[in-house]
Amino acid sequence: MQRNIQQFARVYENDALEARVLGANPAELVEMLYAGAIDAISAAVLAIEVGDYARKSACLSKALDIVSGLDVTLDHTRGGEISANLAALYDYVKRRLMDAATTNDREKLREVIHLLDTVREAWDELGRQQRAGGRGLGSSHGAITV
Repeated sequence: MQRNIQQFARVYENDALEARVLGANPAELVEMLYAGAIDAISAAVLAIEVGDYARKSACLSKALDIVSGLDVTLDHTRGGEISANLAALYDYVKRRLMDAATTNDREKLREVIHLLDTVREAWDELGRQQRAGGRGLGSSHGAITV
């Protein structure tokens, strides 16, 4: 019975996430990726605290995948200085995550959470502006290019 409830909860969560993704503008999608990375890193911190190193590795791997995905989608031609700054941030974040993965340093992970959350807040604001009919970065049509 408990297993069925857990499966139902996962299906519901997946459906809810799918609905959010389908209804999101580009800035909101980026904000969701940041939130996913932050959640994964937060879970890694908790895993370190309880000694669940397999879970820590899985969570940090997920966070690295998300940050790497954000990094490779940067448009350096059109994104200018913002794109270059984000690339430098992503490089730093990836190095800190890999270092923390080998040393189990929760403070490094908390630093990364803070950095990503600061940028996530900016994307969140941009998403609100887009919903309200404002312009996005890099385009007069509301598209995002960074």
